Amino acid sequence: MLYKPTWRWVITDLVSIVLSYLLILYIVPTTNATPILKYWPALTTYAVTWLLTAYLIGRYQAQTIKRGYIRATLQEFVIYLLSVAIDTLPYYLYTTDYSYQLLLLYATFTWGVSYLLTSLRYAYQYASDPEEDLHPVVERGPKQLIIAESTADPKSQAALRQNIENNRGRQAMEWISAHSNLGSTAVTVLLNDRPEQAQVLPHYQYHTVICLVPLDRMRVINRMLSYINEALPDNGQVICCVQTKSTRKRKLLAKYPYPLNNIIYLFDYLVHRVLPKLFITKRLYYDLTQGRHRILSLTEILGRLCYCGYEIQDRRRIGDHTWISARRVSEPPMHKKRRYGPFISLRRVGKGGKTIRVYKMRTMYPYSEYLQSYIYKKYQLQEGGKFNHDIRINGTGRFMRKYWIDELPMLVNLLKGDLKIVGVRPLSKQYMSLYDADLQQMRSRVKPGLLPPFYADLPKTLPEIQESERKSLTLCSEKGTLRTDHAYFWQIVRNILFKKARSH
Repeated sequence: MLYKPTWRWVITDLVSIVLSYLLILYIVPTTNATPILKYWPALTTYAVTWLLTAYLIGRYQAQTIKRGYIRATLQEFVIYLLSVAIDTLPYYLYTTDYSYQLLLLYATFTWGVSYLLTSLRYAYQYASDPEEDLHPVVERGPKQLIIAESTADPKSQAALRQNIENNRGRQAMEWISAHSNLGSTAVTVLLNDRPEQAQVLPHYQYHTVICLVPLDRMRVINRMLSYINEALPDNGQVICCVQTKSTRKRKLLAKYPYPLNNIIYLFDYLVHRVLPKLFITKRLYYDLTQGRHRILSLTEILGRLCYCGYEIQDRRRIGDHTWISARRVSEPPMHKKRRYGPFISLRRVGKGGKTIRVYKMRTMYPYSEYLQSYIYKKYQLQEGGKFNHDIRINGTGRFMRKYWIDELPMLVNLLKGDLKIVGVRPLSKQYMSLYDADLQQMRSRVKPGLLPPFYADLPKTLPEIQESERKSLTLCSEKGTLRTDHAYFWQIVRNILFKKARSH
């Protein structure tokens, strides 16, 4: 049956055939001075036989990841046997012009290389195809509670409070009671970590949903939060808890004697924190552990809530868990598959208001980019225009920021022409909104730079930072960009070397 082949598989086989031939010539000594000229008819015939046989048995049809690998490896073995029988064996039976052993070795090498490339390809697909955290969300208009809120009967109220206390303790129950009306019929509790229970919640019937299972024990945190989001009315509330990275570390170090506790903690961190974040091991970790007992930072959990359409209202650590109250403010948007490797690409405002991608090394916890408004409201800005007590930055990130290691990938932006050496700092749209309107217009007319005027003037507050940038942009328009950038460059170098100017 004819079908449209998947060309990447055809290319994989062609690479296997060519690579196998080169390996044979390199490994096996031949007496012929021009083995390529001698063997190309036989090898070309074998290649055509392999490709034609592969097409006829359906090797080049689209395959799923899980079943496709087993099917592909079996097909390769069948193709190998058929190709040897159809092409290589006749040379052994009917001619002595070619070395049958060399042809058979070539066929075997082709099969082996093809198997290796197939395995690597499926391993890559398996690793790069994590389950989607979010599902398509249909936009909705304003929604309120369908059923009018009323007071639950005393027996139901007592049962609800007892249920919460039995699962999470009295202190947690009292904190939840202070942040929600447990006497209302519009409050419900989720008791397990399966997203299906949230998926079947009746829409707009409850204004508060309480998750008693810690989020670090859930495989699909974002999906659970998304289903709850869909069920809540406007301004509805979710209350959840998590055992954070710092709490888990403290428990492990206290549980075992020194130095065994540090060894156990290191192993626990590598398995439950590092493996879920690495590209090549993430999917395998999820399949083996169901994603439970991951080590999650508080920053990541807060960021996930904001990512899924919530606004953080309050949080408090009670015992081994941190409890969070969040209000629904929007639908969870669909994003591309999220990966958190060592390098990141940030959306920044470039010349002409065009969005550019600025490359940096990761210095923040996952999902930190969704916490900018929350951090600004809670902690405001410190001297230098940075956030005061920015919980988004991890320990390694602070070190890299101190010595500008995180900004080295920005040299790629310099080569691409998105940035110049000296210029105003590339800002996100959210941070840019804090600037005065006239300065925003001035910024849009120039290209951002690697070395901002900040290092020359060393301002301490946001108004001072704006004034510093306004002065540099004015000088560029009056005296010329090249002359101004040259003067700023040497002032920046002096301040960095002798005044230890830093932006952290």
